[in-house]
Amino acid sequence: MRKLWKEVEEQQAKIRVATEEALRTDANYAAFFSTYQQESVETFIPAYAKKKAELMTDGKECSMYDAYRLLYDEENAHGHLWEIQQRKLFELQCRWRAGLIDLPEVRQTYDFEYWGALIERCPFLPPITQDEYERYMQYLHSDAYEQHLVWHNPWQRYDVLVVNSEEGVEILYPAWYEYCDSLMGAAWKQLPDIRGEEERPFRYAARRARADTGTPAQNNKDDRPWISANDPKTIETFIRAFESAELIRYYQAVQRAQQRKEADEDIDHVIRYLQKFDEPLPIAEAGDWRKAIFDLAAAMERKVLVRGCERAYDEYVRRQAMNLPQELSLDDDAQQHEEHDRELMWQELQDGKRILGVANEA
Repeated sequence: MRKLWKEVEEQQAKIRVATEEALRTDANYAAFFSTYQQESVETFIPAYAKKKAELMTDGKECSMYDAYRLLYDEENAHGHLWEIQQRKLFELQCRWRAGLIDLPEVRQTYDFEYWGALIERCPFLPPITQDEYERYMQYLHSDAYEQHLVWHNPWQRYDVLVVNSEEGVEILYPAWYEYCDSLMGAAWKQLPDIRGEEERPFRYAARRARADTGTPAQNNKDDRPWISANDPKTIETFIRAFESAELIRYYQAVQRAQQRKEADEDIDHVIRYLQKFDEPLPIAEAGDWRKAIFDLAAAMERKVLVRGCERAYDEYVRRQAMNLPQELSLDDDAQQHEEHDRELMWQELQDGKRILGVANEA
């Protein structure tokens, strides 16, 4: 098997090299590429060469890509428990922006995103109370609960969650926030953004100054569209224009396989997930057996999540009682990245103040 895989790798390498050479030197491609930004063409060529090599070697036996992710195991319930603190921090952010409170470790609006990333160690948040924990568990059992990637939510993105100022960015208000708002109100979201408005001209000045110091090449705007090897329509157009009928068949086989996978809604993976449970799993009656399977899987995922959150809270209480720091979700590299971004945002704010003749802060 290892020898066979090595042969496939060697064959793919030869195809990639030959394809890249042809794309860069064959005049037949020049007119096609001339309508796209040169930078994107340089990215497209090796990406397409790799894709063609994979199609030539794997197209006949396209394996289904396993897109279904098991999001909620007991091991990652830790992140869900910290939604409680994220919501508390977001409310504090709105009050801080309105000038109603001062907070240690907060000098700029971006600091809330920083502490949202390191929510387990936020020094000015009060601990999770028993009442807050019970409210969260009620949420997990309610119809208001929604699955999502915990650490991919913009928990502290004020511009998205309140102002909704980013065009083209579709990010839903977290269901947990909505649940709390329905029980406790959310008048704090209507508070004025005084401190955010104070920062805005300084950041604008700093960013404008950085743009003005760019090289002429950086400032010349290329209005041609961006070509991407990840766009199926572009790939099909390119293959039809320059490749053989054989490669078209391989490409269509891959597309059909992907479409079948999406239509089946990863039923095989869901069944494998359910097979992990030793306990009997009664299936509710449904009009379609696939829906019954998926409903059962969703119910079991939530059951696992609830059990995991119970254990996570027990661990949280134990660490609090022993005065131990809570375990961080970010590794060392990610923490350093957050520190770096925080410092860059602070420096930008100070640069803007210097440009506009306002005294900097220490």
